Amino acid sequence: GCPDDEDDLPNDDSDCVDTDGDGLGDSSDPDDDGDGVMDGDDPFPLDGTAWADNDGDGIPDFNGDPPFMGNFEGGGIPSGWTTFGDAEWFVQSNTVINGSFSAQSGDINDAETSSLELSYDTNAGPYSFAFYTDSEMNWDYLRFYLDGSLVNSWSGPANGGIQSGTLTAGYHTFEWMYYKDFSISSYSDTVWIDDVTLPISQTWVNNDTDDDNDGVMDEYDMDPNDPCVAQDTDGDGAPDWVVSGGVDMNGDGVDDVDCDASGWYEDWDDDGDGWSDDIEWLCGSDDLNASDIPVDMDYDWVCDALDDDLDNDGVLNPTECDVYFIDLDDLDVNGIVDCLVDNFNAVDSNDDGETSWLELFINFGGSTGDAFEEHFFICHDTNGTEIEIPFEWVNDGMEDCPNGEDEPQDWMGGGENGTEPDGVTDNWFDCADGTNISMDMVNDGFDDCSDGEDEHHEDEFGAGLSEEEFNWTWEYLMMFDADNSSTIGFDEYWELNNCDAGPGCEDGYLDELGLENPGWPGEDTVWDMFPYDGSEAYDNDGDGTGDNADNDDDNDGVTDALDEFPFDSTEWEDLDGDGIGDNSDNDTDGDGIPNDVDQFDTDPDASSDNDGDGADDESDTDDDNDGVPDVSDWAPNDASEWNDNDGDGIGDNADTDDDNDGEADFEDAFPLDATETADADGDGLGDGSDPDDDNDGIPDGLDAFPMDPNESRDLDGDGIGDNADSDMDEDGVSNSDDAFPQNSAEWDDTDGDNIGDNADPDQDGDGELNADDPWPLDPTEWDDTDGDGIGDNADTDDDGDGYTDSDEAACGTDSKKLSSTPSDFDGDGDCDAIDTSDSRSEAAKGENAQPELGFTPGFPSVLAAISLLGAAMLGRRKDD
Repeated sequence: GCPDDEDDLPNDDSDCVDTDGDGLGDSSDPDDDGDGVMDGDDPFPLDGTAWADNDGDGIPDFNGDPPFMGNFEGGGIPSGWTTFGDAEWFVQSNTVINGSFSAQSGDINDAETSSLELSYDTNAGPYSFAFYTDSEMNWDYLRFYLDGSLVNSWSGPANGGIQSGTLTAGYHTFEWMYYKDFSISSYSDTVWIDDVTLPISQTWVNNDTDDDNDGVMDEYDMDPNDPCVAQDTDGDGAPDWVVSGGVDMNGDGVDDVDCDASGWYEDWDDDGDGWSDDIEWLCGSDDLNASDIPVDMDYDWVCDALDDDLDNDGVLNPTECDVYFIDLDDLDVNGIVDCLVDNFNAVDSNDDGETSWLELFINFGGSTGDAFEEHFFICHDTNGTEIEIPFEWVNDGMEDCPNGEDEPQDWMGGGENGTEPDGVTDNWFDCADGTNISMDMVNDGFDDCSDGEDEHHEDEFGAGLSEEEFNWTWEYLMMFDADNSSTIGFDEYWELNNCDAGPGCEDGYLDELGLENPGWPGEDTVWDMFPYDGSEAYDNDGDGTGDNADNDDDNDGVTDALDEFPFDSTEWEDLDGDGIGDNSDNDTDGDGIPNDVDQFDTDPDASSDNDGDGADDESDTDDDNDGVPDVSDWAPNDASEWNDNDGDGIGDNADTDDDNDGEADFEDAFPLDATETADADGDGLGDGSDPDDDNDGIPDGLDAFPMDPNESRDLDGDGIGDNADSDMDEDGVSNSDDAFPQNSAEWDDTDGDNIGDNADPDQDGDGELNADDPWPLDPTEWDDTDGDGIGDNADTDDDGDGYTDSDEAACGTDSKKLSSTPSDFDGDGDCDAIDTSDSRSEAAKGENAQPELGFTPGFPSVLAAISLLGAAMLGRRKDD
């Protein structure tokens, strides 16, 4: 369909286009542009000068001479290579030397070859390739030819290596031939090559100056094809930055690379000036300029912009935090106007990073709070978090707790889940003595609890906690508690002092200064409360006396010298020395047993008294008081058990199978012996070891019924012992009728010769073999000459000729031969041999006279004599 002048292959009707002019149309050419990169891997399959676009931006990484592809990773024989011989080489991925593909010889027969050839113009220099053979040793070879001369050859199973050499500049031909001899094929009968390298020169023009599209030009990029790493400014071998996770190089919304940062060590100091990059960013210096370093006046490697202790005196100085509380308060009484951070720390007396209503009231209400420390009401939000409110707000007609627990309620059903009032107050107040009163009795002017704690108290100035001049602390807490925690964190505290809009912000302190929130440095930050007193820095209990001079730093009433926790007012003893105070330690004596289950919680050597006898189990020799010493007691803490014969974890008293042999104890003749369960003959010897279980005198190994004393053999194997079996040999004939009761092949002995009929060749013992005896079971008969079914011994006419045997014997004829009959000349019924008269008429006599009357000796008489002699002999044989 293509005019010849437009057809690259005018003599090939399968294609019109041959981009690289290699004679193979593009539709079947795996490398259309002939650059050595297979079309499937070539982003520019029709441009022989371009074959790589690492970042997929459509710009070739470079243009120029095609790369030499000697590793076959394109998946096919590269352009420019040829294969010939009896079978062509091909590229496959099943057996590879390196990478994903290797070239493999063709499948050839004996006395055939398969060759792969390459001709190339090279520089002077080294060449190399990898090879592998799996062929008959010393007969079938991989041969390598350079310019037609054999350089080397290899054979044998699993034989591989590297061939290398040196080339002169010029045009060279390389051939790899697999040669087979005239017989025998061994192993895979194949050879492979891979990773062919040649000294060739290529001229490339770098088109894309940022091949991995990471913003760093290739000439500065540690790996210009890897977007996961960048440049190395200080040349220390570590990239300035490393990317982790997916990277979309070409901007199509799909990640092209999944970066694994674990393979690189990111340079923490890009310019090599000793300051980490992230610190330089925070300090304001240039992390890529080694001559620009942060200002650090005290040389402590913390830049002044970040240093909380610029004079490096070891204690953070609150006055150096730059953001001051505009009211010029000195809440920590250190003689220095507080900054906001210091102010918050002073308010947060328990250093938990949150300020409660009581802490706010004590600091801002002008009271030490002593009169109110134990007199505020605790309610809870919906999450169960404790909230402090002034006690006088309880039962004042306003619900101050989120769930209304500070006011009496009237709900049907006695609880909050009811729907209609029933006139009964349901909220209760717990008195210290354990009693409780209705919530409507709190703050009613009468002490209803025994200690009067149900009524509110006034401070030293005669004001209650909720008096107007103090109540603003509660209002502020509710207003600025953004996270509904019922406390004020530092960010909320900053907003309280710096707000410029909204309710309560008209009195904001810092709104006109436009200051930025410096952020809370953390709960573990320590502040210098005595910056002008070299002997003091801290005041743990806030009593104005420095800890060094204070003999009770936590003000818990226990002097520091005796206090295991001198800075914790809730703890003073630590019995087990585990660092947890006894008041909060759930295992006071440190024996691993929680106090609530430890019967001796202050004695680390004792924890339980199993039998309640007052002696701890450690010293008690019989913990369960069952009379069996613990050292011998399998269950020393269980009075109902002391032994476990089979070790199954169940005591013998409760175990229904003490020896765990699968037989219940009540059915087990030996309940404590796992090797025995029964004693069939009751001789005290278990059947497992008894050589004669039924005691019948026959060893079990020979006894077909080792448990039945009445039986020991089962000849026919029918499961019925011979003593009880009516047919021992199972031949269908009862023992009483069986001449051979123990031989299943015999049951009759007709002739009584002790040879069973089935095996006896003459069953009736008449001397005639069964096969020749018409009556094999009748000893009186053995012949039937005339075949009339009557034996000759009983038959009066053996040959059936009409003459009795006795007549024939008298007449001298053979009674066994039908053709031998007596002559009767006168026809009177008497044979001529015994006839003494001629009974014919006189006329007949005259016509033909009988020659001689009476017996005439001759042949008939001789024959008769022989017959009589034979009969006599047979009769004698039968008698014998």
